[in-house]
Formats: sequence, structure tokens, C-alpha cells
Amino acid sequence: MDNSILQFISPHKYKSEKAAKSGHIKFMYKYRDAGNYKLWNEIVFTNNHRLTLCQIANFMEAAFIQDIYFDPDLCGIERLAFDKHDSDLDHEWHEAESVSITEEPVTIDIDIADFLFNAIKEHTCWVEFDCYIKKIEFNN
Repeated sequence: MDNSILQFISPHKYKSEKAAKSGHIKFMYKYRDAGNYKLWNEIVFTNNHRLTLCQIANFMEAAFIQDIYFDPDLCGIERLAFDKHDSDLDHEWHEAESVSITEEPVTIDIDIADFLFNAIKEHTCWVEFDCYIKKIEFNN
């Protein structure tokens, strides 16, 4: 199955790329524990840099682990969690579910570009950590 974020972009009613850049950005995501129990959330970002959905998807593909997994704490958005922590089931990763243009009011004090920048910084840290582990393995 293709997990590309491009499959999560909702079709929109705008007829031109210029018009598509004018709305806010709705991002839906979920937390799924190892028992497959799910929590959902959606947030609406400002889009002050007028990014297109395609640009946003490209950034997400570059920044998220396997194109959809991210740590919300490091990206600056709300972590979803069940009331009772279960160390056998709970983990850090959340999943991108959809991205769309909306005229709904903004629900978070962060721009989509800042969210993406934080996600890219997060991914870079994981890549560096992974490379460090591999370097240690090769040196032994």
C-alpha cells in the first residue's frame, strides 16, 4: 500500500493554483496505539506563505517518517493520548490523515510553514541518529 501523503490530499473546489493558495490549511491526524485503538484530531493552520497543497505534501513526504509518521511534540501541535498510559501499547508516533484547503477559522497559533519546518528539523534529527547508530555498528 502506498503511504504517500499525496494520497491524503483532499480534492478542493478551487479552479486555479492562485485561488488554492488563499485559504487556511486543515490538517487531520490520528494516534493509533499498538492495539489499533485510535484518537483523531484536526487543526486549521494559517497559510501566510501561500503554500499550495502540492508543496505542503512534498514537505511532508520529506519530513515525515515513511511519509506519514511524526512526533507532534517536536512539530508544535497537540499530542493525542488515551487517559490511561499503557507502556505495552503506547508510543510517540502520530499519523497524517489528510490535508485540505479550508475557509474554516484558524484553531492553532502556528503557520503551516512553521509546522513543516519543525517537522523537517525533527526528521533530520532522526536521520542523524539513525546514521550515528549505523556508524557505531560499522565500527564494531
